[in-house]
Amino acid sequence: MKKSAEGMVIEAGAVRIEIAYRRRGTDKGLSFEVYGPDGEDSELLRFDCFEKRPHYHLIKDSGMGKIARLSKETAPDPVRWTLDRLKRDLATLLWKAGHRKLSREVGQQAVARALSKAEKAILRLARG
Repeated sequence: MKKSAEGMVIEAGAVRIEIAYRRRGTDKGLSFEVYGPDGEDSELLRFDCFEKRPHYHLIKDSGMGKIARLSKETAPDPVRWTLDRLKRDLATLLWKAGHRKLSREVGQQAVARALSKAEKAILRLARG
């Protein structure tokens, strides 16, 4: 885990996850941006754990993709829900977004270990 001016960066299992507290209009919260291996600056997935409208993006190579809202029933705590999904299902989410090759290469266990190790710092950052 590396700290940046605005948050932190976790590199594990062939992906880079940038985590920062963001404000968008009247909404705010933690954002998780998933990128591919070193040198690939295209965002592949993004989880916006906002207070009012939490949602996530499955971003295709074209830059367009699916946006899915998170309901209070599905994700009462969007940050913890996101951490759990990234730890358990990152490869599946990459596959659904069309990043087939990377989904086969991602080290799911390495990602889970790195996120677990950084979890306390992530939850502190979520408080804004």
